[in-house]
Amino acid sequence: MRKIALIFLIFVFSAALAYGEENKEKEITLRPGMELKKIGGINMIVPEGTEIYEENGQFRVEGVEEYAARRFRKTEERMAELEENQRELKEEIRKLKEGVEELQDMIPDEEKKTGNY
Repeated sequence: MRKIALIFLIFVFSAALAYGEENKEKEITLRPGMELKKIGGINMIVPEGTEIYEENGQFRVEGVEEYAARRFRKTEERMAELEENQRELKEEIRKLKEGVEELQDMIPDEEKKTGNY
């Protein structure tokens, strides 16, 4: 009886292992904006950039409100950075225009008329 039980257990475990290997090889199709993250031994499909936290030995996927607030804050920070870069570029352009005007003022009027400068 023990031999039969042992053979049965071996069969069940080998079948479970084979089933697990088969599932690992399945290709998962993700919708745009989604990503596959492995949390512990579980694969989860979550929005791209979703944070996963470990608290007291448990994993916690950030909620929709947290995700939206964090993404909005990052977007605002990026927008402020881009606006600052734009201000700097406008200042550089202004300085370059002034430099070009100064150079043009140095060109004699006769050469300006002919365009040979």
